[in-house]
Amino acid sequence: IIINKNDIPSITRTGKGSVKITGNAGHGIVADDTLNIKDVSLTVIKATGDGIKANDAVSVNGAKVTVSECGSDGIDCAGLVEINSGSLSLNAPYGVGIKGESNIKVKGGWHQS
Repeated sequence: IIINKNDIPSITRTGKGSVKITGNAGHGIVADDTLNIKDVSLTVIKATGDGIKANDAVSVNGAKVTVSECGSDGIDCAGLVEINSGSLSLNAPYGVGIKGESNIKVKGGWHQS
């Protein structure tokens, strides 16, 4: 589980390579503020809550984001969810693929949920 608290304004993961996360208790990735995912392969193998949860924004740029299994929403954000490029594959049988309470902007990329 990756958790970002208020003392760090955002989580940014960039670069080649991959990150695999298993959240056996709670969300896979949690950001109190903004989560930027750029040019990386990010897989949440399992989360009992949301696969990815952020308060302010989630931004995907050229990344491959996969949520294999979650207990709620694939991506849940109280603010803006912005997909500029990349691909999303979200398995959220108990919630929705993308939940952006403020706004969801898809400018490019590919999405399956």
